[in-house]
Amino acid sequence: MREEAERKMPPPVGKRICCRETWWGAGPGKLREGEGGMLVLLDIEWVEDAAGDRELTQLSAARVDDAWNLVEGFDALVRPGDPGSVAWEHMAYNGYAPEEFLAGEGEEDCARRFFRWLRPEDTLCCWHFETAKTLLAAYERYLAGPFPAMIPQANERAREVAEACGVTAKALYKMAGACGVSVPVPEHRAFNDVTVLRMLLRALNLSQETLTEVSPAGKGMLCQSKGKDGGAERPGLQERGGGQEEVVWARLIDGRTIRVRRGRLVGRCHSTLHPGKLTERLLVEHNCLGKGYPFLERYEAAGYWTQWRRDQEKKRRSQEARRMRRERAAAEEAETADLRERFQAFAEAAGYSMTVIRVEKEGRNRYRVFYVSDYPFADGNRFPLFLEAVRSAYPAYRLNLRHIRDVDGHFVTNGEYQRRRK
Repeated sequence: MREEAERKMPPPVGKRICCRETWWGAGPGKLREGEGGMLVLLDIEWVEDAAGDRELTQLSAARVDDAWNLVEGFDALVRPGDPGSVAWEHMAYNGYAPEEFLAGEGEEDCARRFFRWLRPEDTLCCWHFETAKTLLAAYERYLAGPFPAMIPQANERAREVAEACGVTAKALYKMAGACGVSVPVPEHRAFNDVTVLRMLLRALNLSQETLTEVSPAGKGMLCQSKGKDGGAERPGLQERGGGQEEVVWARLIDGRTIRVRRGRLVGRCHSTLHPGKLTERLLVEHNCLGKGYPFLERYEAAGYWTQWRRDQEKKRRSQEARRMRRERAAAEEAETADLRERFQAFAEAAGYSMTVIRVEKEGRNRYRVFYVSDYPFADGNRFPLFLEAVRSAYPAYRLNLRHIRDVDGHFVTNGEYQRRRK
């Protein structure tokens, strides 16, 4: 009955304008006395482009106690990077109207907020490897370096326990239903998926120790980086723009000596005029990269450079695409100009009073021919010898003859066209 009651719970409250972010709490669970870290169940929805890059659409997490009771949660919708190209029927947008996604904040801001919401001692857990993979990609994209922790995936351990109880279902919702959990709808709504995962783990009576323990083969775990003892470190939440990383003293190129998080230092200038370290702001203000500055030493471990290289590659691809479009346009213009001259020669050879003004390409081997003649009406059927000459020279071509009209709608004659040219 408890699961049924939870299914009927209203959506989380406490919405904030930024990022459609929601924290919900006041659950039956409580924070452990003297401890800041707990298990956090996570689900992410995303879309993936042809290059394999993933864009977040939903992110939901639930901090739980040892009995799988909800302590507090995080829920966010992410505004699409390109709203005009969104396929709203994609399952990554399940559960909400397009307007709710469009009212959200950008992916980077949502990711940063989530990692700030996490406590350093928290342990993340998700259903499947792909969710962990997507989170790690977002961390590397917007924060400093690889995610410094192991992320357990619950699917393998849950299946082992479920199979021992005679449940053969593999998928999250089917397994939960087979275990007597009343599941909400729709699937692939991140908030629903986290809720179902939590109720399933409670129904299976899985302990958090069993779920998160590391087997000799690392089954059910994803290790991003190792600590000094060979085990996984806890999330350090090392943001480029702030977080819980080491704070150091640094003398900057503007003469100031400040305490700053190490990840905010992006390089060092070795010039004798203004030696010192650089933050991202100082790097941009002094245009060190634009100048091709020879005295710049980059701190490659800073997350800034990962994003900078990504931006440079995006810029290079954009420039290459523009160059190719210009080349295609120039080639097409040269082709149609040549065809105009050839078509004019065909018309004159046939003895027609037809002046070819321009040729436009409509598609593969299809062209629109704009012309004027001595007749003030649509006379495209009066040039059979011209069309025969074109078919003889270009058998695959299909022409659409268009007698040019004036702004008032009447057909322009040769005499009018020549007078206007003068």
